[in-house]
Amino acid sequence: MTKHNRSGAAGIRQDSIFSLYFWILFLINLFVNAVTYMANTTMQSYSIIVLMTTVTMAGAIVSTANLGSLIFTFFCGPLGNHISKKTLVQLSSLLFAVSVVGYAAFENVHAVLFFRLLAGFGASINFTSGMVMVADVLPESRITEGVGYYGLASTLMQSFGPMLAFFIIDFWSYKANFIFAAVMAVTGFFLSFLLPDFPGDQKKNMAVTPANLIAEVFAKESWLPATIGFLFALINGMQQALVKSYADSLGIGGMAGAYFLVVSAMTIVSRIALGKFIQKKTVAFAAVFSGVFLITCPLLLGLGGTSLTMLAGGAMFGVGYGTLLPVTQSCAIKFAPPHKKSSGSSTYYLGITLAFVVSPIMGAFIADPQKLNLGYQQSFLILTIPCVAAMLLALWKGRVPINPPSASA
Repeated sequence: MTKHNRSGAAGIRQDSIFSLYFWILFLINLFVNAVTYMANTTMQSYSIIVLMTTVTMAGAIVSTANLGSLIFTFFCGPLGNHISKKTLVQLSSLLFAVSVVGYAAFENVHAVLFFRLLAGFGASINFTSGMVMVADVLPESRITEGVGYYGLASTLMQSFGPMLAFFIIDFWSYKANFIFAAVMAVTGFFLSFLLPDFPGDQKKNMAVTPANLIAEVFAKESWLPATIGFLFALINGMQQALVKSYADSLGIGGMAGAYFLVVSAMTIVSRIALGKFIQKKTVAFAAVFSGVFLITCPLLLGLGGTSLTMLAGGAMFGVGYGTLLPVTQSCAIKFAPPHKKSSGSSTYYLGITLAFVVSPIMGAFIADPQKLNLGYQQSFLILTIPCVAAMLLALWKGRVPINPPSASA
């Protein structure tokens, strides 16, 4: 059994990464991400096949959840700074459950758009509060490494979530897929009652002024990892939304599940093999090292068009994003002042969410026969531009250690 450190977040910081609290948070994250990926990776085809929308409208429906996340993230920093993050995570699970039940119950574009907004609200709360909670229980000198392991819940569901969803849809229906996702969301809700309270970080007597509210939404210290995260997340958002439709257009639709499986496998390998190595470097090193792999993904998807190039692109994405994500996530929190950890997390999530709003719409607009009609491959090739921009930004401003001396003391 791990011991509590006397110092640490609300007296709950542990001496080991793999504490009981870590595993509870990991499982909640696992179930929430299962819901997310079971819905997100099927929403494009669900909209086209069941709701009978255009490709562009389907892209807009996919992005509506991300738009909801973007809007509500402005409130997540202040909320997490002042009230229990455990309560917020519980609210997140309930919002996810309601949203996927809504997809199943109402096969109507306007209703689905509403429930996609609710899912976005839930995602923003879960990400910003969950990330701070896990950082609070990890040993201070191993936060980046621990965040990497925590993120494996998302990685596992990035492959198994879509695979499970495709299996359920093939044998039953889209409605059965959404009902099963709702069960997972409710399971995460009940697991959260095993956690201690995670109180807010701000002082109760803090003056409520416009300047203070803006400072709680945006942690200026976290702008660098948030911007790098945004630029690279454009790849993640587009591949999640379009890979299934892209594979269908090539006549290899069955490879979509294999693609996400390769992504997850290589992400897990990179976290285990490179986690300790990368946390000893600078933000610039991590971004450039990961960027070399990440830029290869859209090149393979855009220039290839075969099963082999698809899987190779997934492998490159898994290594690059799996190495980079724990760095940008943890730095957004660690670079922020102690009383603004939730603000640092929400600042980072704003960048990620904005990328997930923009990329599916951008990709669908480029590919849609009724719009630019350039095809899915051109949608992927354009992603090389933000990749290069992220690496250049990191080289310019990111020559700072991932683990500052104060964190490793």
